[in-house]
Amino acid sequence: MNGEFSNWISQLRLLFDDLEEILFFVKDREGKFLHANHSHIRHLGKRSLREIVGKTDHDFYPFHLADRYSRDDQEVIQSGEAMINRVEIVKNQKGEMRWHSTKKISFKTTQGRALGLVGFTRDLHQGSVIIQKYEGLTQCIEKIEKEFCGELQSSDLAKAAGISVRQLERRFKAVFSKSPREFILEKRLEEARRRLLKTRDKITTIAMECGFFDHSHFTNAYRRHFGLPPKEQRQSLFTQAP
Repeated sequence: MNGEFSNWISQLRLLFDDLEEILFFVKDREGKFLHANHSHIRHLGKRSLREIVGKTDHDFYPFHLADRYSRDDQEVIQSGEAMINRVEIVKNQKGEMRWHSTKKISFKTTQGRALGLVGFTRDLHQGSVIIQKYEGLTQCIEKIEKEFCGELQSSDLAKAAGISVRQLERRFKAVFSKSPREFILEKRLEEARRRLLKTRDKITTIAMECGFFDHSHFTNAYRRHFGLPPKEQRQSLFTQAP
């Protein structure tokens, strides 16, 4: 590890290692954990730092979440631009849906070479005033998690949340910077990508079972989101496989 980077981590550990309300972590350029505070270690279901050092989010989270975190990490590292207050809802080790606000900051040498990133995640449920902003959306996310491949409508989500469709749209935009429809599409694409990389199911089958109208609709949406068509995505994986 770069000496400059190591010294900075040591200083940050003094600030964050014993904080209960903050999940603090440091990763290298490849997304491997270099450090995490006690709260984050427990959040990952482990007891000691040595159990997570050298591992990635894919060793601890479901594929679609780990894939999203990894892409966010690389965007921050490559661009050098910080990710500030990204609001996300994820399941903890007990299976509870929890709201978090995350910041990620790249770390570079004085010559400008990217070494990795430092991140801070705060559980918003520990601030009762803050969490009021997200009331109702938890029920929506839970419904989406279970039914995103089906014919979910905004009216169904609004009913689950006990709010109007207009309120639902407004809260989704405020929290996720996207509409419920866009959020569902992203969930479908993430699940489709997981199946592309983890199974040998036919692409057409994956498309239909993930809620897409046809192969063409799926391919176009996938290319826009991930930058390449699903067939090329799968071929790149199997070409690299031993």
